[in-house]
Amino acid sequence: MVQIITDSSSLYTGEEGNKLGIISIPLCITIGKRNFRDLEIPTEEFVSEIQTGLIPVSSQPPIVDVLEAYEKSQGRKIINISLADGLSGTYQTACTAREMAKNRDDITVLNTKTLCGPHRYLVECAAAMAKEGKGETEILQMLN
Repeated sequence: MVQIITDSSSLYTGEEGNKLGIISIPLCITIGKRNFRDLEIPTEEFVSEIQTGLIPVSSQPPIVDVLEAYEKSQGRKIINISLADGLSGTYQTACTAREMAKNRDDITVLNTKTLCGPHRYLVECAAAMAKEGKGETEILQMLN
């Protein structure tokens, strides 16, 4: 079975990803001097911080988290469906982690060239295909 990996810009929390059979790695969020992981801060708290005039800044997941997801999925083909390259460092981090991974030949990193909603849709479709037992080639053809 193909393992689908993504980041929280697909709007999936880690818990939602687990239910779907994917790994969703949270982005890093900084508001003022506080650091959070994306989708793990309560919405009310997030809005409250913004209402004080603070502007949130996001950053790609730490490379160690991506590498850990790759290693956790050893023995399977992996498709990492990433936020648009050029809008985030997420794609480049996923590619760098791939080069560091022992199972690099089993990993494909896909640049969605899109954001949140469409990114989520692509992840959802890929996860459904993987659950049906579709192979890497077939899933990548659909994604492209």
